[in-house]
Amino acid sequence: FQTDAEEIWPIVESAKRQKHGTMLLFTENAPMESIRLSRAGYQVVVNGAMNNRWIKALGEIDGAMLLDQYGRFYMIGVILDGTMPPKGVDKGRGARYNSAVKYSYSHKEEKHLLIIISEDGYFDMINYNYI
Repeated sequence: FQTDAEEIWPIVESAKRQKHGTMLLFTENAPMESIRLSRAGYQVVVNGAMNNRWIKALGEIDGAMLLDQYGRFYMIGVILDGTMPPKGVDKGRGARYNSAVKYSYSHKEEKHLLIIISEDGYFDMINYNYI
């Protein structure tokens, strides 16, 4: 999965400052996913560059942030769908983490990366092909 690290890493760093944690979904399929998930979150249009204040404010909204591999925002507050993987999920990891695993498993044929940021600032990167 080829991303523009210079564009997406500042977004991850800003999101890590969230008080309550958040989830970022970077996918090459963001335009189509924003249509498919249109009833499961809020569409956003960003004109110009995102700054730390905006990223922090958007991350306060419960649900995932949907972005493309270049860091362009498509949706916020997204409730991700997915199928349970054959091994199940680790219930001790929490709803955000397990939602990401189920989404990633269901979309394992697509190029994507999920970053789950916990309340304490730690983060996990998920792509089911590498779990």
